[in-house]
Amino acid sequence: MVEELRNQSRIHQISHCFIADLDGEVGSAHPEKNEIALGFEICFYHLDKAIEIMGQETPPPGKLHYVSFEIKRNLSILLEAKKVLGV
Repeated sequence: MVEELRNQSRIHQISHCFIADLDGEVGSAHPEKNEIALGFEICFYHLDKAIEIMGQETPPPGKLHYVSFEIKRNLSILLEAKKVLGV
């Protein structure tokens, strides 16, 4: 679990992270309307590939103050999952 308190933007967010095994095929994603509007896309990657991608992410100009934190947070979560899984 990661809890974020961002005073400047008045955000209080709690993110829960889970490790799971895939049983069958990957189903279809159902993004929220605001995620679609922001251009987010849902992708599924093996753990090592996800770590590689997050390690190369660069925040877009003007969004450094919060996107940089999100990239670091997500990379930390993936690295912790790798330790927990022992892979």
